[in-house]
Amino acid sequence: MTALAPAASAVVSSDAPRFVEGLFAAARLGDAGRPMREVAVALVEAGWPVLPCHPIGKSPLLEGGFKGRSSNLHLVERWWGRQPQATVGIVPADGGLVALDVDSPKALAALRVAGLLPSGLLDALKARAPDADLGSEYGLIVATGGKSPLFEFEGATIPPMHVYLRADGGPPSVPSVVVCRYDSGYVIAPGSRGRNPYRLLGRGDPQPFAAASVPALPVLVPPEIARAGAQRAPDIERVQQAVAFIPNTADTDRNHYVACAHMIKGAAGDAGRDMFLDWDAKYPGIVNAAEDERVFDTISKPRTGWPELWRLAASHGFDATPEIAEDARSDFDDPISSTVAPPPRSAPNLSVRSFAEVKPQPIEWLLPGRVARQQITMINGWPGEGKTSVVIDISARMTRAEKLPDGTQTPRPLRVLFLSTEDSESILHLRLRAAGADMGRVFTIPDTELHHLTLPSHKATWVRYLREYQIDVVIVDPMKTFLDPNLKDIAEQDARKFMLALRQVCEATNVAAICIRHPNKATAGGHSTAVSAASGSLAFTAAARIELVVGRMPDDEDIRALAHVKNNLAKPPGALLYRIVSKDVRFEDDGSTITQDVAGIEWGGVDDHITGDELLARREAREERSKLEEAKAFLKNFLASRPVEHTIVRSAARRHGITQRTLERALSHVGWSNIDGNLRTGGKAIWGLKGQTLDDYGRPSSASKAESAVEPADLSDLENPNNSTS
Repeated sequence: MTALAPAASAVVSSDAPRFVEGLFAAARLGDAGRPMREVAVALVEAGWPVLPCHPIGKSPLLEGGFKGRSSNLHLVERWWGRQPQATVGIVPADGGLVALDVDSPKALAALRVAGLLPSGLLDALKARAPDADLGSEYGLIVATGGKSPLFEFEGATIPPMHVYLRADGGPPSVPSVVVCRYDSGYVIAPGSRGRNPYRLLGRGDPQPFAAASVPALPVLVPPEIARAGAQRAPDIERVQQAVAFIPNTADTDRNHYVACAHMIKGAAGDAGRDMFLDWDAKYPGIVNAAEDERVFDTISKPRTGWPELWRLAASHGFDATPEIAEDARSDFDDPISSTVAPPPRSAPNLSVRSFAEVKPQPIEWLLPGRVARQQITMINGWPGEGKTSVVIDISARMTRAEKLPDGTQTPRPLRVLFLSTEDSESILHLRLRAAGADMGRVFTIPDTELHHLTLPSHKATWVRYLREYQIDVVIVDPMKTFLDPNLKDIAEQDARKFMLALRQVCEATNVAAICIRHPNKATAGGHSTAVSAASGSLAFTAAARIELVVGRMPDDEDIRALAHVKNNLAKPPGALLYRIVSKDVRFEDDGSTITQDVAGIEWGGVDDHITGDELLARREAREERSKLEEAKAFLKNFLASRPVEHTIVRSAARRHGITQRTLERALSHVGWSNIDGNLRTGGKAIWGLKGQTLDDYGRPSSASKAESAVEPADLSDLENPNNSTS
């Protein structure tokens, strides 16, 4: 057993009271429920460098790990501004302290034998009532809030804890079964709130190490350890045993996945390839074997190795007693090479259980019958029918817990993340304000950054930000934008990959998703039912638990409805009726008050009979009007520069699917037809726009004018007639 060398950053004992008072101040703020930012600031003001850590996994949220910690107050404020739920990490040596991690009966017994427990502490722990503090008599002790459970020791229930001791010149040796955190590792500071709060059990000054009383306890080194030193190469079977204890669940994110690849390759070299592939095969979602192989094969210098691997495995039940070292090194070690042949590949261990063992969870409705936590709601409908306006109005009501026309409402004000490539942030802001949203509860991400959120590649990013900002509902407009670039929305397997990833994100974060889609071409021709009306694969609709549709009422096209197509969770409520109206919103711009007109929703009543099929049904009058508007837009664009021979116009119109009858009707609205010369002797029928004359036909073509807006979008790229000869 070797002693740790003193850290260069360790302080002298005369400064220790300041650092200890900082820990006490942080603990008081944490007990009072103050934001994690205030806990971090209190520590910085006492001289502690700090780092933000994940509130669940405790891993550093800095690229440089604990080495990136800082006591720069402005930098720390920025960190917690971005990561408000992050717990606060500290390196004990920065305050002249060492932290002993007591989280098992073995560790507690070893410290008692070594004489490293404050006098009387063990008896006090046994006698204390649940959740009771120990006062100041036994030094500085923190009940930890991580994954370690309470444990039994000599008939008493003991909480996992950090025992802080003074180590002015660096700590002496400690028993090998005790994790000692000094200068090459970090701990979560008191006052932090992770899985559970990190609170003070003992509120006294930390006691000094009793170095002379530490007996020479043996370190158990298994015979298969081949190489001495800080980095020892384990037997290949030992690595395989450790890997088998590491779970790979739906919560495994990309960072953890890559970290495991580094640890396994660092511990076993190329011989760990099959171990890593077997471990990844445990993942309950879609497994991409080719990507797994690529990740492992491209690791040339692993950043971690055997020490990190056995520590991770030990946290999940692996008996790592022979490997437990004298410190809790979280720094990276040099890679280990291995020439041992890989073990034979075995079938993955699958978790098979009967439904008698499954504990059911109640559906948590946010809007009864329409939006539920951990579920996906789809909304389909034509452009111009108000899909986004409906979703904006519903989102605004969610932020205020305000009722919809049928009396349904959210149980409390919710936090909404609105992801859109359809409207700019400015327009969304105005529309949300016009709808009366609580603007502090609606969040967005610039559309220039949304490529970082495609699924299934970026599940970990989704989970991170939905958790960090405590989102209740995420809105995706339109859904197709968020598919990975290599996925096709018309392919069933690709659609299922996306939907599985989105569902896993919703379940991991307890968030409800609302996805907006558009109808397909078959629907435009009246050849589709509502359940098969949306664009892309039918697998999207199949995987969604709720699908809604918006459309115009058959007997009054000024009134629209939000109706159910399917609901796999409950009896569908009645359709909500609405009109699209203009709403004024006022805002300040350079000291002036601006009034802006934006689209909004005016809700009507409830219709219990209208169906999605009826809202999407092909109605001749509406379709004819739409075709006529398309033809009028075509003529305005095609004849913008000068009149053109009618045969050229008709030929171009046919290529755009516009019939001669519709084209002639459109001409009667926007233009004229006249004869240039004698038709028997080569004259031509000329078409022009109102305001143009037959004389304009013969003049040279003017410079092209700015292209006017053309609706719908599929007619926005019409050919230029100026290149034709007449």
